[in-house]
Amino acid sequence: MSTLSIEETRKKLLNIIRERGLYIDNEQGFILSSKKKSNLYFDIKSISLEPKSSFFMATLLYEIIKEEGDEIAIGGLELGAVPIVISLTSYSFMQHKREFMPFIIRKQPKKYGLNRFIEGKLKENQTAILIEDVITTGKSTIYAIEKALAFPLKIRKVICIVDREEGGIENIKQQYKGIDIISLYKSSEILKAKR
Repeated sequence: MSTLSIEETRKKLLNIIRERGLYIDNEQGFILSSKKKSNLYFDIKSISLEPKSSFFMATLLYEIIKEEGDEIAIGGLELGAVPIVISLTSYSFMQHKREFMPFIIRKQPKKYGLNRFIEGKLKENQTAILIEDVITTGKSTIYAIEKALAFPLKIRKVICIVDREEGGIENIKQQYKGIDIISLYKSSEILKAKR
């Protein structure tokens, strides 16, 4: 297990995001998956593939879900959530002997085989937690919730690494009042952190 406290782990991951996962371009900006243009881009996908930051993410996420029952499933939308989900479920087993079932929600069903939107060994009406890398408008999270509910799964929480603070969490809460939405970091906190 990590010898760092949760607060130290949180600070270390914040610094990694600030140093290697945040891009600022005040001239041309970036087109986001929401089709919005922004001068900020959070590249959580890349840092979630790094062993150290992946471990830190899993450690912090486990703190949020550790009180959940062992029957919980943990998943998210391809591609951003996939490495985070696998890190979290592997960490939970290796560090705490907890076997949470991972799953992936596809953007499009497979065109062959079972034509599934969701991959994973899930049971109907199983309780689930969705993971997101970044929430901007909430559109992709709402899509993931809709696909999970149609399976059907019972969504208890959505946890994201970064809330861009552009109304996404509020949009999700407006449509799905019974689902807790939690972010590890807000974009304003990352921007204020010292480099």
